[in-house]
Amino acid sequence: MSEPRAGCIGWLARLLRGGASNSAAAGAAAEPDAARTSAWRAAAERGDWRCLAELVRATRDSDFDRADAASEALAQLVPRIPAARLRDAAQAMRADDTAWKALGLSTVAHYDTDAHVAGLLALTLHSSGHVRERALRAVAHRAPDPVELPFLIERAVDSVQPVRMAAETAIARHLAPVHARAWAAQLEQLQHLQRRERAEAARLFGSVAKLLLAPGAGAALEDALRAGSRAVAEAALAIAGTAEPARLAAALEIASAHADPFVRAHAVRAWLRVPASAARDACLERARTDRSLFVRREVLRAAVDLPAAERRARVHGFLLDPCAALRFLARHLWKQVGDGPAEAPLELYRSALSDADARIVAAAASGIGECGSAADAALLEPLVEHASPRVASAAVRAIAQLDGPARVAWLAVQLDASAAGVGRAAAAWLAKLGGADPAVLRTLVARARHARARRRAAALLLARARYDALVDALELAGHSDPELAQQARAWLERLGPTAPSHAPTPEQEQRIRAALARSGPALAQDMRAKIERLLWGSK
Repeated sequence: MSEPRAGCIGWLARLLRGGASNSAAAGAAAEPDAARTSAWRAAAERGDWRCLAELVRATRDSDFDRADAASEALAQLVPRIPAARLRDAAQAMRADDTAWKALGLSTVAHYDTDAHVAGLLALTLHSSGHVRERALRAVAHRAPDPVELPFLIERAVDSVQPVRMAAETAIARHLAPVHARAWAAQLEQLQHLQRRERAEAARLFGSVAKLLLAPGAGAALEDALRAGSRAVAEAALAIAGTAEPARLAAALEIASAHADPFVRAHAVRAWLRVPASAARDACLERARTDRSLFVRREVLRAAVDLPAAERRARVHGFLLDPCAALRFLARHLWKQVGDGPAEAPLELYRSALSDADARIVAAAASGIGECGSAADAALLEPLVEHASPRVASAAVRAIAQLDGPARVAWLAVQLDASAAGVGRAAAAWLAKLGGADPAVLRTLVARARHARARRRAAALLLARARYDALVDALELAGHSDPELAQQARAWLERLGPTAPSHAPTPEQEQRIRAALARSGPALAQDMRAKIERLLWGSK
């Protein structure tokens, strides 16, 4: 007796045994069934694969309405399951192994007579290899549907050989140029399988590569490269690398304009393996000024393998790169070439200070700070008043880098500069140099034009030695500027106990007591008690 007929007879037997149904019980069950059906539909619309096992079981329910509702939800859910979550969906289905064993192979026969393929695709994730194989063989007898591909690709690397063979048979139906765009949409999953280093995955990737490069595939590969994610672009570039030079160049031009900087960097690496051409040189020149550090770095790294004359021409453009690491590498490669004076980069930086482009001037100032001498600091001083904040802050950093210890007082004055970046750079270097004269910093706290300068001066005061900073924190806690007062109170809140060997000196203790007395009611009583306990609790 066939399985569908047996299921029908079983349902009739249960109906006859039950006799006339209790109308009250039926009415009570109607509401939970409606709520469950609504929940199934909502989960299917969200693509929630966690309800996959429940839906498959419900399609074999004796209640025909409930089974139909589950079948509809299953048909909506399966196409929405992302390929990356197929393993999670399989784990969710395998968690209820008892229910799966109860369904068994009969469920495959049930879906084999159904109008949709969703149930069969769900069963390709079954815990039993026999069920997976039967489901795949049933899928292979249907007309190809793009919805099948993520499930078939997943089973192509199954641990059970008969399942893999059944998956290959089902996949063979899709290996035609008419399905090229459907395969292009699965490149990310194929790329992921490639990393598992399975021979089956390599064979499948090779078959798909031949398909996408076939004349009848159209521009499916280029469209996937243009609109796909990073993994799709990587797979598409790997396939394009085996194509004829003209098509490879077209693919690399598309990748060079991709929104993802890592794809653009990958395209640069691929361009360098292509013979020289006008398109190649144009793309590499655009990459040299790319907004992403990763892309520019790949262009510079490639200069290592170039002949000396071409390497010098390539490196020359990177001597004025905005990134300090790339400037350093460019100077290193410049010296390796061997011909020409080693100080040429420094001369280039000095001459570029008069350039009209603020970005070049900022890079030149930074370059002088990296490879110049203390005598070059005077050359950079006029740039501190430059109209571009980028240039002004770069000049301050370069001067501090060249002659910082001798210019601590000058850096302290720059804390109150009009450009916020200048003050920020000066504060950062003063922190590295151990701070400035406390009297100068206190003057800035009291008289600086900008609130940001007062805050930075206060931060440098509070960054000094513990007990020296404590005196200033007590003074600032009652400051009329609420931001400075809050800054000081926050420092006092973080104050913790110290070892007896680190107790304040008599002079420091005297200044702290005087500051406590001057703080008056501005310092909360509990904070005053905390400080006295930390300092003199053991006395």
